[in-house]
Amino acid sequence: MISPWLGILIVVTVLGAVIGVLALAQARLGLSAELTRKGVHVVMGLCCLSFPWLFRSVWPVMLLCAVSLAGLLWLRLRGQGLRTVLHGVGRFSYGELCFPVAVALLFVLMRNPVVDFVVPVLVLTLADAVGALIGVRYGMSSYSTDEGHKSLEGSVAFFITTFLSTHVPLLLFTDIGRAECLLIGVLVGIVVMMLEAVAWRGLDNLFIPIGTYLLLQSYPLLTPAELTLRLVVLLGTMLVLWGLRKWTYARDSTLIAAALLFYFVWVVGDWGWLWPPLALLIGYSLLCPPASRELHLPHGMADLGAVAGMGFVWLFLSAVFPDIDLYWAYAFSWASQMGMIACSYLTWKKPGLTMASTLVQTLLICAALFILPVFLHTGISQALVSMALLLAACALCVAVYWKLEWVRRGGTQTPGRAGRQFVYGALASCLGLFLIHLT
Repeated sequence: MISPWLGILIVVTVLGAVIGVLALAQARLGLSAELTRKGVHVVMGLCCLSFPWLFRSVWPVMLLCAVSLAGLLWLRLRGQGLRTVLHGVGRFSYGELCFPVAVALLFVLMRNPVVDFVVPVLVLTLADAVGALIGVRYGMSSYSTDEGHKSLEGSVAFFITTFLSTHVPLLLFTDIGRAECLLIGVLVGIVVMMLEAVAWRGLDNLFIPIGTYLLLQSYPLLTPAELTLRLVVLLGTMLVLWGLRKWTYARDSTLIAAALLFYFVWVVGDWGWLWPPLALLIGYSLLCPPASRELHLPHGMADLGAVAGMGFVWLFLSAVFPDIDLYWAYAFSWASQMGMIACSYLTWKKPGLTMASTLVQTLLICAALFILPVFLHTGISQALVSMALLLAACALCVAVYWKLEWVRRGGTQTPGRAGRQFVYGALASCLGLFLIHLT
């Protein structure tokens, strides 16, 4: 193994030369901004693939990350002619800054060079570039995102490249069986494709490698039957949520993210943990029909984060602390969010309703939707008490939401509403957990 300083010099020289050559080619040959940007992306990734064999310790990679970030920031702010190599695509992005951070993080976490580093970096290097270029050149069908649109053709190309970048290294350089390699490649391809579809402002350069790394920590431990079940659940969830794109006014990327959320709820929890978000999904589909789409701002990732964020926090904490029963806090967070959705619908549909009338109708909707999840978790003996506590926490949340959003601010589409909605639901779920432990 060569000296780490020589390795650093080689990497910096190669990257500097590539940026200079591409800047010259862009000026002389009229190369497109997307092509030169992805050219830098691919060369950076291919250079990084050598790190497990070029560097024995972590510090050279961390130093390269710091140098790269400094150089990229200078290029962003003061690079003048060289700046168009990375910033000529006409959209704001943190992508080039996320790239070295992701590579450094993967190197720190690395135990197996192929599984922990090579595959995630290869996916980041090839799949992102191929998907973007195919989408620009051949994209005809599109789906909506928070930043505009992405092409289905680009996403399919991304999936195929991710599958090959995962399947081939695992098959050739690990002891994982053939069937497992195939199923892992398909699962990683689909999940990471969905992560790329919902990413914004270049954060896919962080989501893609870290998501790939996390998936490869668990999938190789599963049997072919378990991997097949996960694939069936993932595909089923995708089809159901994608089928709702004409039934609600959520953006397509929001529905893709919701499908990922349902899948991870099932993976981390079990079937019982799926019932509360499923109840909310049914209520949302009924109360947010496409007929009113033109009267509202499309629901994006911020709205999904407001609705699902606290539930995901409780799910994560339940996995970290399995001896603590956090299911009710989890269920109360979803019920509170459903109450606020129902309140928004009722106040929009009938602006003259009093708070008492709105509250009663909202609680009836929540009771109808959440009686099944409550019954399945507690049985008949405790269902009434649990439902009463759930509705009490939900009622307080809805009253606060109605007063602060509808009355004080005059509507539910004001700036910062999603963040405030998350806070209301979080406080309501904490209150519900407190009430449950009192009984």
